[in-house]
Order: sequence, then structure tokens, then C-alpha cells
Amino acid sequence: MDAQHLLQTIPGGSVMLTFAEYARPASAAEAYTLLQGEGAGVLAGGLYLRLSEARLARLISLDGCGLGTIEKTATGIEIGAMVTERTLETDPVCAAASGGLVA
Repeated sequence: MDAQHLLQTIPGGSVMLTFAEYARPASAAEAYTLLQGEGAGVLAGGLYLRLSEARLARLISLDGCGLGTIEKTATGIEIGAMVTERTLETDPVCAAASGGLVA
């Protein structure tokens, strides 16, 4: 996408995010490389839509990077950056590790 605008209406007005380039990388490593460019920003869960006006050279979406997983490891639990609160609430690994506190 080129020269895109995202607009969300909020009480008292609207917030606009403007970006010249949109990227949807397939891995965290690719996202990191794209983020090194000047004026780049990350879109993860719509955060920028809740801020004041922002103008970015490149908007990088993390939803295709495989960061939405929860995994039990030998030393604990790894929770990906794109895991939603609802997934945390309903995940059996989190429920078992917390004694049902998270569920």
C-alpha cells in the first residue's frame, strides 16, 4: 500500500495515522530489519490509532510474524508479543502454570 491513512473516530474528534509505505513481514527478523529505516513505526494491536496524529515513512505490521504463540519451555513460558489478553486468559499452558489464577 502507498500513501495510506488510517482513521478512527474517538470522542471529541478523530486521530489520523499517515504512512507512505506499509509492510507486513513474515518474521520477527524481517520486521527488525525494516524497523531500522528512519521514520519507521510498528503497528501491533492498533496502538497508533489511539495516539495523536502520527506521520511515518513506513508502517510495519507484526501480525504476520508468528509472534502470537504461547509455549512452555524447560525454564518457563514464552509469550509472544502479539498474544492477546483473551488468549492468555484461555490458554491451558497459562492456566496450568498459574494454578488456575489466569483462567
